[in-house]
Amino acid sequence: IQLLKIELSQRDLLIQNQRIEFSEKIEELQERLAEADYQKQILQTKLDSQIQIEREMSMHQQDEIRQQLQQIMSRQKELEDVNYRLLSKSNEIRKNLQRKILPSDDEYQQLKIIDDEQMTLKDFVMVRFYEIVKPLQRQIEELKETQTLLDTHLLTSNQDSIQTQK
Repeated sequence: IQLLKIELSQRDLLIQNQRIEFSEKIEELQERLAEADYQKQILQTKLDSQIQIEREMSMHQQDEIRQQLQQIMSRQKELEDVNYRLLSKSNEIRKNLQRKILPSDDEYQQLKIIDDEQMTLKDFVMVRFYEIVKPLQRQIEELKETQTLLDTHLLTSNQDSIQTQK
């Protein structure tokens, strides 16, 4: 019995030693777990703040892109409006020029009095066209008269020649 008691007591000591070791290991593991949880919280906080910063930067960039796109669209609309007005104006000028481009002599005299800077584009073109075309028309008229005279002279010469040959 004594031996059993001694053996039992040794086993109790062994069990107590193992309990103490296990308790120490549990304590150590709990400390490591607490440290790991703390590190996890720090990393989670850093990650959350980084995500927030990235989100804010992304939103800021989106706002800038949106503003730039808005400016581009606004500028495009302005340019389209200007283009439409210029096209309308050019069509109007084209129609006006097609209607009447060569002024009469009286109209030319009236237009010539107006300062070039105050003239409408149509009037300016009419004056310049008159100044170019009118001398050419006069020259054409003179050449037609000369041709008529020469034709008459040729006809007379031919008749004289025929008369002389007979």
